[in-house]
Amino acid sequence: MNDFIETELKYWYVPLILGILFIGLGILVFATPEATFLTIAVLFSIGFVVSGIVEVMFSLSNRGILKNWGWHLVGGIITLILGILLSLKPDFSALVLSLYIGFWLLFRSIVYTSSAFELKSVGIKNWGWMFAFGIIGIIFSFILLWNPLLIGIGFVFWIGYGLIILGIINIILGFSIRRFKKDAEEFIDGMEDQTNRS
Repeated sequence: MNDFIETELKYWYVPLILGILFIGLGILVFATPEATFLTIAVLFSIGFVVSGIVEVMFSLSNRGILKNWGWHLVGGIITLILGILLSLKPDFSALVLSLYIGFWLLFRSIVYTSSAFELKSVGIKNWGWMFAFGIIGIIFSFILLWNPLLIGIGFVFWIGYGLIILGIINIILGFSIRRFKKDAEEFIDGMEDQTNRS
């Protein structure tokens, strides 16, 4: 059996929870565009600390199952560190916040883009959506990093778009893992039934 995902994959719903969290943060950014950078930084710090901890736990609990568990671990650690930095110094300027979010979004999008090919290798059909949203995430991260001062007040919206894209990617990943796990369990049950009959 392919070593990317096995039937005992644990906590498939973690990417789903992270996706909902990222989408929630993105919607919050759109709902309160007039909020100060301090408010945005505080919200991000809470969201990033929670998602970092959850992703670290997910990657460690599946380290013998996921082929790229190390990248998810690194992503969780980076997210956690970013959340801690934002909570320790929430009065970052728009430039610094934009650069932090831009680099974080770039790293996450690259990881998810490469994960799409692993999903393809195990026969998951909607890997293309994950790849496409990963590419869009990379584009948004370059927009944030290219010239954050030029973006000005609009940087809040770019961050919101980026968070929503990451949320969608995580939701696709969660449901893809769940579907693959279910298919693999049905296949194994079918093989056991054939063995018992013969």
